[in-house]
Amino acid sequence: MVSAQCWGQHGDFMVPIWSRVRTRGVTDERLADTIGSAREGRVLTDLPEEIAETRTQMLSMINNGDVPGAFAFIQQHPPDLRAAVKPFFIHFSSATTKLATAHAVVDLLEFLAKGQTTVIPAQVVLDGEFGGLHGPLAVPVLLDQNGWSQVVELSIADDERTALEKSSRAVEAANRA
Repeated sequence: MVSAQCWGQHGDFMVPIWSRVRTRGVTDERLADTIGSAREGRVLTDLPEEIAETRTQMLSMINNGDVPGAFAFIQQHPPDLRAAVKPFFIHFSSATTKLATAHAVVDLLEFLAKGQTTVIPAQVVLDGEFGGLHGPLAVPVLLDQNGWSQVVELSIADDERTALEKSSRAVEAANRA
């Protein structure tokens, strides 16, 4: 079982929070090696450009009728790129995958039905509550049956914070346009 989160903006400015990935049944050393392999030679603040380039190549393949090739192309990329680009594949290729969304909804409904309070990443409009960031971003929030009540500032790696700040600036720029 793997627990992983992306914060920031959906799509191009999502920020994978590698420092908070948790696994069950995998040693810390193996997890660190796996994450290191996925991130090797890459800089987190460059992820938006990687996403745009990968998505463009994938869409070109779909537009040329090579849907199987586009899927194989996506599968060869690191997990953070797959998480950002695969929804476009699903949309533009008419493929369907509802399993992950269904699991997320069931998990959410389960803890709400049990009256639990939890911290989950959710897209909220920030006014400086998380590291001085502003605008709609996914960050950890305290959620219970009444909805979300507060932003919870969890510790993350410096490069993740820098990428989240870049995401915030991109959202602000888009809102001004």
